[in-house]
Amino acid sequence: MFADTDRQLRKLSIYKMTKTQILKVIKETAAPHKLDREQKFQVFANVCDNMLAEGRITQEQHIRWTNVF
Repeated sequence: MFADTDRQLRKLSIYKMTKTQILKVIKETAAPHKLDREQKFQVFANVCDNMLAEGRITQEQHIRWTNVF
């Protein structure tokens, strides 16, 4: 995961996060990097895993956002 992504997510003062907020932070920090579609999803999944571990998203949100089927 990008260090900047983690830093920006920690700066947010709200407890629960929305998918839109997470995607915005990832988009801003990944912009200078050339990532393909699979790599972008891997970064998103890693961020979601961390947000779940911190209790910032629910298990239901995690499954809904990261399950591609």
